[in-house]
Order: sequence, then C-alpha cells, then structure tokens
Amino acid sequence: MKPRISAVRGHRLDAPLKRPFTIANAAVDTVNNVAIECCLSTGETGWGEAPVLRPITVFGQNELLERVNECHDALVGVSVSSWEHALEIANEVTGGIPTLRCALEEAILDAIL
Repeated sequence: MKPRISAVRGHRLDAPLKRPFTIANAAVDTVNNVAIECCLSTGETGWGEAPVLRPITVFGQNELLERVNECHDALVGVSVSSWEHALEIANEVTGGIPTLRCALEEAILDAIL
C-alpha cells in the first residue's frame, strides 16, 4: 500500500522570545506562529512552521489556521510515493501564501524523508 497523507493539522505556536528583536519600528518579544503537522497513513508525522510577523507577513495566525483546514481537505488521500506530486498539490491549495506553502512543504518532506 502506497503511503498517503491522512491528516494535515494546524497548531498555535505561541512562545516568548529569550531575546526580543527590533524590525522596522517594532520590537518583537513573542512569536505567534503556526505549526503544521502532516500525518501519513503509515504512521509517520512531519512538522513545518509558518511564521507570522504582521505587517511583514500578510496573514495572521487565525487566518493561517483556517487555511490549513482547507489544505487538509484537499490533501487527505494524496499519495506521497512521489513527493514532487504531493508538493505540487500543496502549492496549489495554499492559495499563494508563501509562508503557508513553505511550512506545508516542510511538514510533508519531514514526514516522508
């Protein structure tokens, strides 16, 4: 049986930084990112992380979490025996959000490699 994606989940990743940093005119002392979990039918799990740093990134944490749910619906059942095909589908379903696409690719590759 070929391994397939069985679930894609988004999780809040809220954490204080040990050392705040300044970007433009704002100090950042916590991150409110999105961790993406990709589960395979064979039991492997991979993780990716989508950064959220508004106004640098367009989408906030809640919006990314909503998009991850949409990705779940499109990716469940997709075979990962050809990882290139799985990444093509991930690119299509992320709706042109680079941070989400990269995090989803990272989670898929982490699960299969």
